[in-house]
Amino acid sequence: MKDSYFESEEFKEILERYESSRKQGYTCYLDVDDYVDIADYYLGVMRADDGIDVTDAGLDAHPGNELLLSVKSSILIYIHDYEGARQIVDDLVELSDDKDVFYQKAQLKYALDKDEETAEEMFREWISYIEKEEEDFGNPSTSEYVRESYVHVITSFIELSDNRVYDPELVKRWVEEYIVVFEPLGEYNSDLILADIVRDEFMSDMIEKVYSQILVNAPYANFGWTVLATAQNVNGKFRESIESCDFALAVNPDDWDAKITKAHDYYALEDYDKALPLFEEVMNKFSDNSQSLPYAECLLYCNHIDEGREQLYRALEFVETIKDKDKTFYVNQLYSISQGCLLCDDIELGRKVVDMALEEAPSDVSFLLNKGIFLLMDGDYEKSLSSFLDALSNSSDYVSTCISVVLRLIYKNYDKLALDLLDGCVNIKSDSPSVRLISAYKAYIYYRLRDYQNFMVELETAHDECPEMIESLFADVLPPTLSKDEYYDYLVNNPF
Repeated sequence: MKDSYFESEEFKEILERYESSRKQGYTCYLDVDDYVDIADYYLGVMRADDGIDVTDAGLDAHPGNELLLSVKSSILIYIHDYEGARQIVDDLVELSDDKDVFYQKAQLKYALDKDEETAEEMFREWISYIEKEEEDFGNPSTSEYVRESYVHVITSFIELSDNRVYDPELVKRWVEEYIVVFEPLGEYNSDLILADIVRDEFMSDMIEKVYSQILVNAPYANFGWTVLATAQNVNGKFRESIESCDFALAVNPDDWDAKITKAHDYYALEDYDKALPLFEEVMNKFSDNSQSLPYAECLLYCNHIDEGREQLYRALEFVETIKDKDKTFYVNQLYSISQGCLLCDDIELGRKVVDMALEEAPSDVSFLLNKGIFLLMDGDYEKSLSSFLDALSNSSDYVSTCISVVLRLIYKNYDKLALDLLDGCVNIKSDSPSVRLISAYKAYIYYRLRDYQNFMVELETAHDECPEMIESLFADVLPPTLSKDEYYDYLVNNPF
């Protein structure tokens, strides 16, 4: 209601009178309500300092007016001057029980006293007062005003925390309550404000819940389907995300964020054939090196080796720009590039990125393993063995790490060397849960080596100790029509 009043000619005239008087240096006498309205207007357009000025001007004209004092204290809370706000609030007499002042006391209990539990109780009491007030006026307890009160509380928990470091579970609990109390969402402006809050705070689980409801009532909400799709992608719901992207693209075929999200959905599902044309479209439009890594992997898995290798170099260019911004992301990206180098046998680039990563994480087992593989591919067996031994010595689970080495060796067709490592693991006393997996990997290697006798021995052991690994390792040769109970018999009767 206030927003519509601020657009009225009446308010614009009052605001013009006040601002003209300020510019020309004379006092403009206005009613208390006029000063309050102007202060509210300034706060709404992010001019808090001007809001303080207008309350001070109002207090010059109406000394000691508690309504103006309460407005000033609310602005002081907004700018995080909690001490100044409390000095005002504690001295209020006539408005000591006013609901708006009580709300400020709850805010100060949270922001200044750090008493989260008491503040939450006070916020609930404040909302109960508003609900009763609305019912007394004949409005439902789900009215816009009540919804706004929930939004104010949620915003307070976020905005009034030190450096915006707040308890996310506390905020999510209130968001969940809002969803339950006011569903279905989408008909009120407060619902849209709540959607903005959870989006701005990157609460992907809450984004999914809020936007799923809003889009039922407002299917054409601006970029709503794209926001939902992004949250679903983050939450690992890739197929649902693809569906949301399709809705977004039906609304706007040029929604590039939706196209990028859809590409990443297919990429996460390892459906590289479908991800590839989407990444190509995005890259042709923006030439964005930040997308070069997943694009490269799609190219490589789709057997476009030269193009994939080129994108790996572009990905490295991008990664080098973020080194000082996010070390963890930097190292993780280098690992992914090194994996891409294994796909295209680019030993030079692979060794380079592994060495770059080891400068930041010299004991990282995954990088030491990859370094060993690249050295082995380069013919440097002595250094390769040294790197593998470094990986094993830095691992908390020798057998599990040894299997990681074996996987890399198998991938690059060093089957006999992989078998030697597994034989070594058999003789090691270890309580690692990975010990029971050794027979399956040995069976798989013997299968690759066409050693029927040893294959049958290890397969029988694997069938007893880790039957799930038979399905995993032999997925490419097991007919999809077979049940899990039939895998062993099929391999016994159809070994090669």
